[in-house]
Amino acid sequence: MSLIKSLLLGIMQGITEFLPISSSAHLVIGEKILGIQPSFFLNVSMHAGTMVATIIVYRKTIREIICGIFRRQENEIKYFSRIVCSTMISAVTAFVIVSALGEDMLNRQKTIGMLLFVTAGILFLSDRIKDSNIVTLSQTSLFGALLIGIAQGIAVFPGISRSGITIAACLFLKIDRSEATKFSFILSIPIILIALVYETISSLENITGGSYDFGALICGFAAALVSGLIAIKLMIALVKSKKLTIFAVYCVIFGLALFLV
Repeated sequence: MSLIKSLLLGIMQGITEFLPISSSAHLVIGEKILGIQPSFFLNVSMHAGTMVATIIVYRKTIREIICGIFRRQENEIKYFSRIVCSTMISAVTAFVIVSALGEDMLNRQKTIGMLLFVTAGILFLSDRIKDSNIVTLSQTSLFGALLIGIAQGIAVFPGISRSGITIAACLFLKIDRSEATKFSFILSIPIILIALVYETISSLENITGGSYDFGALICGFAAALVSGLIAIKLMIALVKSKKLTIFAVYCVIFGLALFLV
């Protein structure tokens, strides 16, 4: 694979992982447009890039959670328990969906287009949630964390934005907008790790003895990392200012395009 193509895919992954427009949908369509076969190694490197971007932006919060657990601080323990609860149900939900429908069904172009309309509706409604009776994540029940986790699991469908649906779930639970964005992005770290382990185990037979372009992997990683850092900062500002409807319009246009071509 050329460095240019890996660069383009890396930028696409970094931006769309955090902006609520579905990274999986863009990668499926992007690979078709660029005329390339999905690469396991490149996929791993790009997702690693976005994961590192999240760790960099929220390193202070992550450090506070880890230290708080060892110091037995109630808020940090509750925050961590919400992460664990959401991640576990996310993994189960995603596994059930993929097992029941199969990846071929999930990656059909018209199916992706239809699900982009669903994402658009979710984003449109989330901008209209009133900021009243706001709570922190630690004040949210474990049942609320389960709902957020289910929402993240549903995002295994290409066309459903992981960041969009998890932020929306937090907002519907009356969680503060800034904290909703933070939790959504921090929640991506364990689920990306789980997904990469699952993909590695599933692909062992295909990758054993395979070759890869180290330069393309570094390029994809770096592009996803840098673009991811920019996208996170942008998304934080847009959620605060209730401007997710912009992306709802984009998802409708993208969805229509997939039906027409």
